[in-house]
Amino acid sequence: MLMRPDGVIVETCPIKPTVHQDITKFPTLVKTSQQISVRLNEPMQIRIITATGQVYSVQDFNEGQATIIAPAQVGAYILDAVKRNNEHQTQHLIVGH
Repeated sequence: MLMRPDGVIVETCPIKPTVHQDITKFPTLVKTSQQISVRLNEPMQIRIITATGQVYSVQDFNEGQATIIAPAQVGAYILDAVKRNNEHQTQHLIVGH
């Protein structure tokens, strides 16, 4: 928040941060456009989200082996795996050259 000279308090940014305990501390390091192989125990949707919260990609997978393509741009991303019961598993994804 910010207080203007006339004493009025205004919000400086409409974004309200949220603390997540479900994100691992260790990122997965990949190269741009690298294939990432994962083994899924059940069907799920995998989303790659940018550091600013924009959805980069969304893919639906069945149980078994799945291949995800890393983003083509260098940066920090969140890989969000959503199960059918709407449970989320997240992983940091660092994309480099």
